[in-house]
Amino acid sequence: MKKQLIAAAAACAMTVPAFAQGESYVDGFFALSKVDFDPGPDDDGNGFGLKGAFQVANQAFLAAEYQTVEFDDFNADLDQIRLGGIFGPGAGSRGEGVYGQVEYVDFDFDDGDDQDGLGAHVGYSIPISPEFRVYGQVGYLLLDDVDGPEFLAGGTFQVAQNIAIFADYRLGFLDVDNGGDLDTNDFRVGARFLF
Repeated sequence: MKKQLIAAAAACAMTVPAFAQGESYVDGFFALSKVDFDPGPDDDGNGFGLKGAFQVANQAFLAAEYQTVEFDDFNADLDQIRLGGIFGPGAGSRGEGVYGQVEYVDFDFDDGDDQDGLGAHVGYSIPISPEFRVYGQVGYLLLDDVDGPEFLAGGTFQVAQNIAIFADYRLGFLDVDNGGDLDTNDFRVGARFLF
């Protein structure tokens, strides 16, 4: 029994460095956003958010995102919540190659218009150097009364063992079921904490 406990403790100790170099991360960010209703007005705003991914298996992550934006002229804020999973060799903070993402998406305008549904995305992550990587993804959102394609491109630069900075740009072209369009633009910059 004693030998088994020692062997189990040694196995756990050997996995600690792997987790220290893990691919899980949490991002805190500042967002500059724009929404464009057609027909209708458009408006700019800014806000903040948190997003991250937690590794649950080899090349598999649980992902979550919260973003809130206060617009300059509208009497409504836009809160986004996204919950889902990311999988594939390009998933995670140090992955390389193709990845897929499926998520529950909730767009909540303070004026009472709440849109929720599903999103599915395919992306590719490329390390340019040990510190710098770029990524891009294309996807589709299918919400209550709006649906359409969504695109994202970004990059990260690792400044310390467990800290990186990142920037990304997300663009959505959503069609409204009863006619019209809703286009969304989010530019986000922030810090990434790796664990």
